[in-house]
Amino acid sequence: NPPLNYPDSCPNCFDDGHRDELNEFIAVVEGTAVPTADFEDGRCALILADAAWHSLRSDQAIPVKFGR
Repeated sequence: NPPLNYPDSCPNCFDDGHRDELNEFIAVVEGTAVPTADFEDGRCALILADAAWHSLRSDQAIPVKFGR
């Protein structure tokens, strides 16, 4: 697969987000903050990632259900 190319107009558009994410992680590890994402956020992200993977492989839309 070819590498992803970000638009020329935004070569560093994710820099602040990565920095902020790393700073939050460090603060959580140090005990000075609580994570902004919880288990349910992670579960939903994995459900979406799994559906995206199956959609890519099957070339079909995959319904996503977040219920338990």
